[in-house]
Amino acid sequence: IEVEGHTGDLFILTPIGAIVDDAPRVYQHRQNDRIDVNCHYSVNDGNKISFIIDEYDSKLPLCIDPGIEFCTYLGGSGNDVCNDIYLDSNGSVYLTGGAQSVGFPTTIGAYDQTYNGGEKDVVVVKMDSDGSSIEFSTFIGGSRGEGAGSIHVDENGYVFIGGSTGSSDYPTTVGAYDRTYSGSCMCILTKLNANCSKIIFSTFLGGDDWDWINNVLVINGTEIYISGGTTSSNFPCVSGCYDTDYNGGRRDIFVAKFSSDGGRLDYSTLLGGSGNEYNNWDTMVLDPDGYITVAGYTDSNDFPSSPNGYQTTGGGSFIIKMNRALSYIVSGTHFNGCGIGAIASFPNGSLAITGATESTTMPTTPNALDRTHNGDQDAFVAVIDTNLSTIEYCTYFGGQEWDQGFGCDIDAKGRIAFMMSTQSPNLTVSIDS
Repeated sequence: IEVEGHTGDLFILTPIGAIVDDAPRVYQHRQNDRIDVNCHYSVNDGNKISFIIDEYDSKLPLCIDPGIEFCTYLGGSGNDVCNDIYLDSNGSVYLTGGAQSVGFPTTIGAYDQTYNGGEKDVVVVKMDSDGSSIEFSTFIGGSRGEGAGSIHVDENGYVFIGGSTGSSDYPTTVGAYDRTYSGSCMCILTKLNANCSKIIFSTFLGGDDWDWINNVLVINGTEIYISGGTTSSNFPCVSGCYDTDYNGGRRDIFVAKFSSDGGRLDYSTLLGGSGNEYNNWDTMVLDPDGYITVAGYTDSNDFPSSPNGYQTTGGGSFIIKMNRALSYIVSGTHFNGCGIGAIASFPNGSLAITGATESTTMPTTPNALDRTHNGDQDAFVAVIDTNLSTIEYCTYFGGQEWDQGFGCDIDAKGRIAFMMSTQSPNLTVSIDS
């Protein structure tokens, strides 16, 4: 344990790497004024950490190291949900989801300031880095209902959203791949300009039943990959891709690539077995070798895997790595006993995984934070190698009731951040949270 002299950050070395806690921030409120108090970490006897605090008013509450940069409400009087978030290099926050509120806040000049009716409209919002103001906010929708599950912003500021719609009059554009609504619920892929005042392109995708997009991944501003789920036996696939035939069961996963103008479906493949498959948001990434990696759930024993996979049979979760043309599986594995909620890629190609499990026999590793299942359902965090053959790290994380991980990312220092929901009153939290 040591304190970095320049920044004042606290470094704690563990078997799986360093935990870094930012230098403490301490303040008091006197009426409407915030008064900062000098404070720094102190390490005593090698492993005892304390705060050294300068003079302060002992009659007022003292706030040490608040962990929330900002927290705000966003919505109107109806049922509004956020399904995905994206942070750009300036720290601006992009949100998408669905809104049911006529009074959901929109901005002057936005593509559509008026709620279109139906169950919900897609909403796309950009907030500044401290959450104090909305830079733009727009509805996108038709007369029935739609929602977005994924948002991506490219290096030029163009905004891509993917989701699903039940509206035949959802806005599409001239030259788009598919402008005809033909199913019970169809995928939507929409690209907006940098201030969301104009749709660049917008297209449907799907067959004659239910289809939806959960993930959008844009590479170099020109390669647009999507993944999601389908119950359509005639979901559009492209000849030469890995699997062009619906596999039966309740639903299949699909992975597809569009041209940069949204006018052409370059590649499209199904992934499935004889049972049921689905994937969540934040379950598709580009690995350092340029392969497309997707994860999800399957209860199909015949879901595809590779001979060197960590597990080659069984129902549970799956991870599949494919070439960019979606014509073959590079590596694939089952990951039984759990549901994967999100994945993220390390620079060396290993994958961080989070999700939920009711299993008491997860493959926890000796250096795990917690090797014991705690309640009805625990969250978990795992790392699997780039070949999807070896579990490098796995731990439970939970309390006495229901816990689930559903968001995951890796920072520049290689630390795994994951988001979760919990019903456990005894969940472990940090002292300075």
